[in-house]
Amino acid sequence: MKLACIAAGVVSAVGLTTSAQATIVLDFEGFDNGQSISNGFIFDTIVGGASITASGDNLGAAIFDSTMGGPNADGPDPDLLVGLGNVLILQNNNTPDMTGDLFNTPDDDPNGGSIVFDWGAGEETTGVELSSIDLIDLDRNGQDATVILTDAAGLTRTYVVPSNWTRDIDLNGPLGYGTLDLTTLDDQAGELDTVATASEEIGFSSTSVLTLEVIFEGSAALDNIVIVPAPAATALLFAPLFSRRRRRRA
Repeated sequence: MKLACIAAGVVSAVGLTTSAQATIVLDFEGFDNGQSISNGFIFDTIVGGASITASGDNLGAAIFDSTMGGPNADGPDPDLLVGLGNVLILQNNNTPDMTGDLFNTPDDDPNGGSIVFDWGAGEETTGVELSSIDLIDLDRNGQDATVILTDAAGLTRTYVVPSNWTRDIDLNGPLGYGTLDLTTLDDQAGELDTVATASEEIGFSSTSVLTLEVIFEGSAALDNIVIVPAPAATALLFAPLFSRRRRRRA
């Protein structure tokens, strides 16, 4: 992931100004040292102070290059070619072949599963504020998603995103993804005739979120998590921005 600091109209890879509140965009494009993230990469990584874990009947979180005409153009997931660059999927059990840390055929799992970003894992932090997230390929019946934000007190805000919230680009054309606003409880219309709804527990704090969980009921992907770090968490999120861990293989 590349972490971008956006403040006072200036975009930079690192640093923070005091003239405006900064945001961080987790877009899965490159490591902070300039190294790009390869198509098919296993994403068992700590990023921006958050641990990332995957669960369910899948092979874990992986990178899928969604570029139209890119390396996955002739692969099994043409409905993921939405032109967002690298996106995060849950790798299909039926396509396990790997070369090193890379799945040879990135392929989102029809069984879905869960991806959790945890800003409280092993570190003392007051949490972050989440602004939005892109959800991709919720284009068929049974492909619902649930997005759960949990604050430092264990209280939750939950978004239920129904099937057909995005178009199938093979049938309906672009965009094939939608941006879910994580700052509101209002209904949010999708690309088709469906609406995402939200609810929260009384007392939920949107500025002290410790975990973001995205649950896919079917094949899908996510991208562009926009974060507003709390002041106490800023140093944690920017130094170091990134560490990479290699998964042990049997």
